[in-house]
Amino acid sequence: MNSLLTLMEKQWILRDLDRQLYYQVKYEINTYQKFIQNHLGWRLIHNENLIRLEKTPSHALPFMGIGAFTDRRDYCILCAVLMFLEDREEGNQFLLSELIRFVETVLVNVMDVDWTVFSQRRSLVRVMQYAQQMHMIRIYEGDTETFARQQDTEVLYENTGCSRYFAVQYPIDVTKFEKWQDFEGKMMEELEDDRGNRRTNRVYRTLCLSPILLWEDQNDPDGLYVKNQRKAIRFALQKNMEADLYLSRNGASLVYTQDGAGDMHPHRSMISDIVTLVSERISESALDARKMKIDANDCITVRSERFDSILLDIRERYEKLWGKEFRTMSHEKYIACIRQYMKSWMMIIEDNDQVIITPACVMVTGRYPKDLEDRTDE
Repeated sequence: MNSLLTLMEKQWILRDLDRQLYYQVKYEINTYQKFIQNHLGWRLIHNENLIRLEKTPSHALPFMGIGAFTDRRDYCILCAVLMFLEDREEGNQFLLSELIRFVETVLVNVMDVDWTVFSQRRSLVRVMQYAQQMHMIRIYEGDTETFARQQDTEVLYENTGCSRYFAVQYPIDVTKFEKWQDFEGKMMEELEDDRGNRRTNRVYRTLCLSPILLWEDQNDPDGLYVKNQRKAIRFALQKNMEADLYLSRNGASLVYTQDGAGDMHPHRSMISDIVTLVSERISESALDARKMKIDANDCITVRSERFDSILLDIRERYEKLWGKEFRTMSHEKYIACIRQYMKSWMMIIEDNDQVIITPACVMVTGRYPKDLEDRTDE
C-alpha cells in the first residue's frame, strides 16, 4: 500500500473508523514528507484522531467541487454549518432547529433564507448528509431527509470534532478577497516566500490533481519547466506516486502504472466506454488533415455541430451494444452527458460555438472486438 496515494484518495483517515489504516499510514507517511513539502507544498495534518493531507490545487477547476452539491447555496450553507460546529466541543449534541437559526443569522446578508421553499430545505439536507458522510456529525435521533418534506422536523446530532480540520487554514487574511482568483494568486506567493519554488509546487499540484497540465504556447513557464525537468519529474512521480509522466507538445499528464488515487478513466462504466470510442474516432480522423487539422499545440478545433455529429454517429454505430440508459435517452441528453464527461477530464474545451479537442482526448482510445463490431451490422 502506498500511504501517499491513500491520503490522495481520501478526505482524511479517521482512527475511530479504521485504526489499522490510521496506524499504517502514520508509520509510513514520513517516507513521503520531503515530496509533500518540497514538490507539492501541501500541509499534512496529523493528530491522535485523524491524518489529513490538505490537497489545495494550484488552479480551481469545475470538477473539483463537491459532487453531491448542485447549487451555490449548498456551499454557502456548508460554510455556515462549519462555523456552527467550530464553536462546539467534540461530543456536543445539538438540535437541527438550533443549527437552522444559526444558518439564518449568518447568511442573512449573503442570500435569502426561506425554509418554506422546498429547494432551500433540500439544499440544507444535502449539506447535512454530506457532513454526516464525512463523519463531521453523527445522527443521534431522527432523520435529516424528513426535513426536506416537513419543515418542523427535529433531529438530534452529535459533533465529532472533525469539522475544524475540514476547511483550509490560510496563513493570510482572506477577508478582503472578492473572487476565487485572489486565493490562487496570494497562496502561490506565500509558497514562494515561505516554503520553496512557486512553479514547482504549481506544476506538481496540477499533475497530481488534474487530468492534464496544458500550456498555450511553447514559452509558457510551466511548459518549459516540465520539458526541462522531465527526467526529475518522472523520477519523483515514479518513486512517490507509482506513476509515470506522459508528455505531449502542449501538455503533460500523470499516468498511474498501478492502481492510483481518485477517479479513473476509463473505468467500469458505459459512459467511459463510449468516450473511448469517441477518442478512437477522433484519433483516426486526425491522421487525415482533410478531416481534422492539428494545430501547433496538438489541439484540434471544430465547430460544435461537427463535434456533436461525431457523438451521434458513434451512437448510431454502436448503441445496440450499450445498456438501456444510453440506448433510450434523447439525443440532447446523450450529447450533454458525453460533453460533460469529456469536459471534466479536460478532453475538450467549449469555446462559444467551437469545441477545442485537447491531447488528453486521445491518450486512451478503444474499440470493440471484431465479433462485437460485426454484430452492429446485423
